Amino acid sequence: LTATAFVDFVRLFRPEEGRRGVTVTFVAILELIREGLIDIVQAEPYAPLHVRLGNPARHLTLVAETHAANDDLARNQ
Repeated sequence: LTATAFVDFVRLFRPEEGRRGVTVTFVAILELIREGLIDIVQAEPYAPLHVRLGNPARHLTLVAETHAANDDLARNQ
């Protein structure tokens, strides 16, 4: 993967690896998305998905984590 070129999502999977291989690859892709290491885009509904390297400087924060941190901060003050 590169930061400028997109790869078809389906090219990331190898059917010969079987159900387990495809499942492990899919879970790994989800983790890479969560970490901001890859981006997945889709031009319109039902269009093919495309993947490229993400921007690791961008970090997504879960709302639940933010609320928990704020609650802890408020208790300590």
